[in-house]
Amino acid sequence: MKKDDSSPSFFKTKKQEKRAVSSIYSWTFLFLFLSILLIISSACGITKLNTHANDEPSSPVSEPLHQGSENHMTTVLQTTAIENGIKLFFTLKNTTEDAITYTFNTSQRFEVEVKNSEGTTVYRYSTHRMFTQVLGKLNLDKNEEKTFEATVTPLKPGDYIIRVWLTANEDQPEARSHFSIN
Repeated sequence: MKKDDSSPSFFKTKKQEKRAVSSIYSWTFLFLFLSILLIISSACGITKLNTHANDEPSSPVSEPLHQGSENHMTTVLQTTAIENGIKLFFTLKNTTEDAITYTFNTSQRFEVEVKNSEGTTVYRYSTHRMFTQVLGKLNLDKNEEKTFEATVTPLKPGDYIIRVWLTANEDQPEARSHFSIN
């Protein structure tokens, strides 16, 4: 049986129709590829951690308000002034006789919260960041330490209280400190 070529067509030639179909497939593939890329990249954490070996705290601008010893986990928070903000070092030390394991539901290991002198939160580490939804662990043997570093900017001149804590499922050891930006 012969195909009916009398049906109306948007294209004048079969060549034009093949090009259009090929173009549609190309755009569909590009759309799917970019959608998958967006989904994958949105699951990756965006962090602003400084991990330079020679960035030791040179002149702390604060004395800790709270150095914890929660469940025999000692916490220390040091801050160092930088331009328009601070650099912080949050250290956990296992002072027990046994190893301690913390578990996490995401790739985030700690949280930072900075409040101004009126008590308003002006900075939170996790705001505008995404963390992968993956289970993780932090193991600390007897007398082992783990230090987390972060940079908090921009901050206006003023007095602040900073609180940093572990985002573990078990306990959440924390430390607090007061600092000023001139």
